[in-house]
Amino acid sequence: MNLNLLNVVSYEINYGLLLIKQQWIIIYSKEARERSRHTLKKQFDKQNQKDLQLIQKFEKEEFACESDMNKALNIISKKLKSIEIIKQSIVKRGCYKKAGRPSKHSEKEYDYYRYSSTFTLASSLQSFYDKLHQKSHFILATNDLTLEPKDIFDNYKNQHIVERGFRFLKGKEFLSDAIYIKSPERIEALLFIMTLSLMVYAALEYRIRKELSNTNSTIPDQKGKPTSTPTTRWIFHCFIGIQMLIINDTQQVMMNLNDVHKLIIRLLGGRYLDIYLIAEEV
Repeated sequence: MNLNLLNVVSYEINYGLLLIKQQWIIIYSKEARERSRHTLKKQFDKQNQKDLQLIQKFEKEEFACESDMNKALNIISKKLKSIEIIKQSIVKRGCYKKAGRPSKHSEKEYDYYRYSSTFTLASSLQSFYDKLHQKSHFILATNDLTLEPKDIFDNYKNQHIVERGFRFLKGKEFLSDAIYIKSPERIEALLFIMTLSLMVYAALEYRIRKELSNTNSTIPDQKGKPTSTPTTRWIFHCFIGIQMLIINDTQQVMMNLNDVHKLIIRLLGGRYLDIYLIAEEV
């Protein structure tokens, strides 16, 4: 992502009853600007047509006096978002009270007048670029004042790891949609357990990937291709079918272990070797 750190500020805000000092950074993103340009252009064109219809409708209306016309114009002007009125020309039309074709009269002999307007218009590009400028930036905030701006952004980019974990919690395999509780205390307890489970899930994935990288090892992924960055979900799937056979309550045999299982278990260390009854290599 093409980024430019525009500003780094420290700002104090009231959070609850506590005064918490935060570090805010403002980031410019060229990619965000290009994404927003297309969306904003469509919105601007649509708003432009809407504003133009308001103006055209207003030009067809006639008013009893200029004051009434200007009051109505002020209301219309507040609704305009993408069009600016550059010039207003007032059209004055003389009228007669009696129907029928009048005889020759001068302008001074009209009974009353009706007023309307014509306009010279221009697109309000400033509002477009103001929104585009706003969409091209975003703010990151943290209460850790020791972090450098780049560290704050790197942590922000790594949020997808946490979001992927929560996607796992909401998946069908976790059966979270099959749990029905109403008590706030039980909901809080369940969220605590789910978060704790997610921490274990993420820690296991981190450890396996780190050990695979340190030992320059790989395991087959879902397509059978070697990978050093497997997901915990895939690891769990690989371990499906492993069973412990107990013979006469004295002998235990771990069944269906293959070389991939043993590699992962050895990477995790001695405690896991003991659980799966695998002898440590000398």
